[in-house]
Amino acid sequence: MEQKLTDLLEELPKNNYNTYYQSSAGRGKHKTIMSTIPSPIAEPFSWDYERTKEFLYRLSEILTPEEAERLNIQFENPSLKDIVPAALAPTVRGGIQLLKPGQKAPTHKHSPNAFRLILEAPADDAYTVVNGVELPMHTGDLVLTPNWTWHDHHNDSSGDVIWFDGLDIIFVYWIGGVFYSLPKGEKSPNTVAEDGNDNFNEYGSGLVPDTVHGELDYDPMFYYPYEKARQALVSLAKTRTGESSVTLEYTNPITGGPVFPSMGLKLTMVRGGKTTPLIQRTENKVVICMEGEGEITLSSGKKIELKSHNVAVIPSWEQHRISSGSSDLVLFTYSDEPIFRAMKLFRENLSK
Repeated sequence: MEQKLTDLLEELPKNNYNTYYQSSAGRGKHKTIMSTIPSPIAEPFSWDYERTKEFLYRLSEILTPEEAERLNIQFENPSLKDIVPAALAPTVRGGIQLLKPGQKAPTHKHSPNAFRLILEAPADDAYTVVNGVELPMHTGDLVLTPNWTWHDHHNDSSGDVIWFDGLDIIFVYWIGGVFYSLPKGEKSPNTVAEDGNDNFNEYGSGLVPDTVHGELDYDPMFYYPYEKARQALVSLAKTRTGESSVTLEYTNPITGGPVFPSMGLKLTMVRGGKTTPLIQRTENKVVICMEGEGEITLSSGKKIELKSHNVAVIPSWEQHRISSGSSDLVLFTYSDEPIFRAMKLFRENLSK
């Protein structure tokens, strides 16, 4: 009987079949699918920013933005690289992109949602254009390029500009929803028609035109200045003195919900010398260190170093705590939490 079972289990995959006994109960070569708690295929991992920049600059010596279309280095989770290219987590992609003085990243649009978190912008003459809105790029600023919006990037300054690209393209790829387009003809459809500051003032004041409800299927604000976001974070921390950390979520001014239906973007401050309670949530979370230093401690005891612009990924249901050094630690995070919530799969366990 045992040999017959072994022979059958080996024969099934060869004929493009499988069985619950093997695939769901974990008796095959893969991890169990029907697990008592989430058993994600991604693993926790981190990348050093300075080392990543070395690769980025080496690439920039070989390719121009026009040749590469986007001159970037993508973070690839080692547990996923044999399944899908350049996946940071099962649903999202991330990387850093460079524009040298005088360079432009060409206009295009795509169905995956994307954002740009500006990491280094030494001057005021760098900007992104989204559907004809010119958006400044200062260090820490957040720029959105929602689903199917034309966008391009410009550096008219005398210094290099580097930002983090985050996209939900892995999720969109899995479900077969990726569309991509370049402009047709010589005239760009992304001609500047509106100033980004006016756009922010219109949608970022807490008051929005009543005519926009039902007309926009994406976040129209596009631009979230870091200066204002950090001020709000500091103000919140002053009202919650007994908490080790505080968090703000970037929201769509029209819906009050997350800026993307597939990704939630947040800014967290861990007070100097403090450690958060244990965090355990059904989300695949990417952490980018903006200010200060600290570490993430995983349930295995492994520690992930947090310092300027380092990147880490925490898979779903992975227990962890975040500790800061002597000064406040500011972290930008993005995750697929909205997908879990939409599917009624979101859970969290927060304890001391």
